[in-house]
Amino acid sequence: MKNPKTLRKSPGEEVSLQIEKIVAGGQGLARLEGKAVFIAGVLPGETVRARIIESKRDFERAELVSVEQSSPRRVIPVCPVAGICGGCDWIFIDYAEQLRLKVELATEAFLRVGGLKPPQFGIEPSSPLGYRNRIQVHLDADGRAGFMGRKSRRVVPLQECPVAVPGLQSLFLKKPEAAGMGRFPAFAYRDASGNDVLHSGEGGDGGEIVVSVLGKPIAFNLRCFFQSNLVDLEKLIPYVLSDFEGSASEEPWELALDLYGGIGMFGAFLSQHFKRILVVEENREALRYARLNIPGEAHTFRAARVESWVTGADSHLDVRVSQGKVAAFVDPPRTGLDAGVIPFLGRAPLNRLTYVSCNPVTLARDAGRLVAEGWEIAEGRLFDFYPQTSHIEAVVKFVRTRNA
Repeated sequence: MKNPKTLRKSPGEEVSLQIEKIVAGGQGLARLEGKAVFIAGVLPGETVRARIIESKRDFERAELVSVEQSSPRRVIPVCPVAGICGGCDWIFIDYAEQLRLKVELATEAFLRVGGLKPPQFGIEPSSPLGYRNRIQVHLDADGRAGFMGRKSRRVVPLQECPVAVPGLQSLFLKKPEAAGMGRFPAFAYRDASGNDVLHSGEGGDGGEIVVSVLGKPIAFNLRCFFQSNLVDLEKLIPYVLSDFEGSASEEPWELALDLYGGIGMFGAFLSQHFKRILVVEENREALRYARLNIPGEAHTFRAARVESWVTGADSHLDVRVSQGKVAAFVDPPRTGLDAGVIPFLGRAPLNRLTYVSCNPVTLARDAGRLVAEGWEIAEGRLFDFYPQTSHIEAVVKFVRTRNA
């Protein structure tokens, strides 16, 4: 008898599938003659009709044709272009179920990828709609604004976006002056007076933006990375800071390493608890704003890739301390930590390590490597920065199990 994994279906062939679970990336997993099939737009327990679109030796990919037996957690999407627009891949799922699935995905990543006992992940819910402050607007050939289509290079024009904050909706209501294919970023927020403020990159750089985060002014521009959910950012920062708000009688914290520091978002708040902040960031424009957001002569700013800085002489000089304690904060891109960064975090004289991640799979992988370098997971929490999508923001805190 042939191995089921060697049996291939022809692209275009329709099959009936029973969905077992949701896997990393937000797709459903089914089995077809023992072979894994991945399909978007489904929920655990559903029976669906699907069309094979890709056939490999070890797996198949399929697209949803129809739902034959629906999950009670399936809802009618509030967006008229759901499934056509490339965003909001979970907008058909009840919000409480979205939260449950995100905890399940993060937990499974630590078990399967990291080989670790996962922390007891709690999750901070968000507003399911009207939460997103930053978007990337695409223009079609007629100059109409929208987003890229699902698995397509075609622009899907919109009249409104249900997950965007009110200040961004005007971008979809008027026809831009410049027609033709193109794109631009935009950021909107509500100021202290209750007015919607919009910064658009259409025809320019959008100018300098200053927003209040937990009462602190934070400056940046549209060329810099900035979180897309201001409300949830104000939940995440206190959690990151919570270990460093001890009494005055405790030994002071000397140095905070803010690696992949960006515009200094974390550093701006860490400066209240540490004598010195060291920011390492390769984007010079972002680093310029970090200097503004973390004022003070005691702080150090390195324009370098973290992967290069950890192997250079600067890292040894920068991390030397005469007293107090040292903590590191890492917020890497979705690919996670470079392999060379993890040994540095193992040998540096650090007392605490906080890892912020937008990808629980690479976070789990790196957590396993950090544990091998002498760290232990203390706790973790998830923050639902992107409702209606499968994306997850996670924070995991580590403590030393042995000296560096």
